[in-house]
Amino acid sequence: MIAAVLSAGGLDPTVVVGGRVDAMGSNARLGKSQYLVAEATAAGKPAIFIPFPRAADDHQRRNAEAIVEGGAAVLIAQSDLTPERLAQTVAELLTDRKRLEEMSKQALTLSHRDAAWRVARMVAELAEARL
Repeated sequence: MIAAVLSAGGLDPTVVVGGRVDAMGSNARLGKSQYLVAEATAAGKPAIFIPFPRAADDHQRRNAEAIVEGGAAVLIAQSDLTPERLAQTVAELLTDRKRLEEMSKQALTLSHRDAAWRVARMVAELAEARL
C-alpha cells in the first residue's frame, strides 16, 4: 500500500520495517540484496527505517542511525510506530520534494559502491602478509 501511494505521488522513498527484504513483502523492493541500509544508500534512495528492536546487538538501529545522521533517512522507533506517525512521516516527505532530493544526494555520499573491491584488496593484502 505505501509503495502504491508513493508511486502515485511520483516519489520513491523506501519504507523499511526491520529485517530482510525477502521477509517483508511487496512494499520493500530495492536492489538485489536482502539487506537494506547498504542497498538504499547505493541506490541513492531516501528511506524511512523502523528497526527491529530485538535484532542482534541492536545493529539495525545503529546502522539506520548512521544514515539518519548523514541526512539520508528518517528513523521511527518501533515503540513509537503508529499508523498515524507513519502516515505523518510519509506525508511530510511527500510534500517536501527538495528534502527528498537532498536525502537522495546524501544517500549517495554515504554509499560504499567500491566495498567489494576494498574487501577483496584487504583480503589479498592479508594473504600476502602471511606468506
